[in-house]
Amino acid sequence: MNLSNSITIGRILLSPVVAWLVYTAQWPLAIASFLFVALSDVIDGYIARKRNEVDALGAFLDPFADKVFVILIFAALAAQFDLPWWYWSIISRDILVTGGALYGLAARVPWNFTASNGGKIVTLLQVITIGLIIVQAVAGTAFGIFLPIFVIITAISGIMVATHYLFKAKASLLQNRKRKRASAKT
Repeated sequence: MNLSNSITIGRILLSPVVAWLVYTAQWPLAIASFLFVALSDVIDGYIARKRNEVDALGAFLDPFADKVFVILIFAALAAQFDLPWWYWSIISRDILVTGGALYGLAARVPWNFTASNGGKIVTLLQVITIGLIIVQAVAGTAFGIFLPIFVIITAISGIMVATHYLFKAKASLLQNRKRKRASAKT
């Protein structure tokens, strides 16, 4: 296994730990580990490109690690604080895309798991939004209207990217059905 994929697997394994630290309000460790895991996402991608370690496993694991991290940390924050219900919209894309990917794997539908640029931007927005929620919760810093606006921007961006993924998935499903019909006729 290459270094970049090892870092990604480390991110997956550390995500529940960070979520637990957030949930139990162990803020110094939670913040440090949150930043460490968030930065490791940038580092593993950089290493993969620099060392020419881009591969199919990494293309699958990296977005999966992002979704595990974002969903778990957000769920821990939601359990710890009384967040408005509509804040959940910032991770709706992750739940939808992960569910769709799992369905695709179960149905053995060929799917390109490579993250799109839009997906990368949404993940960055999600991490920033979650970081702002943590800062507001820990430091008592009120961002006023800024945080809700940032949540809305993140949610809309996520919905747009999820829509793009849905169209790609639909095209992939249709293509897979045509392939199966053509092979059944021969």
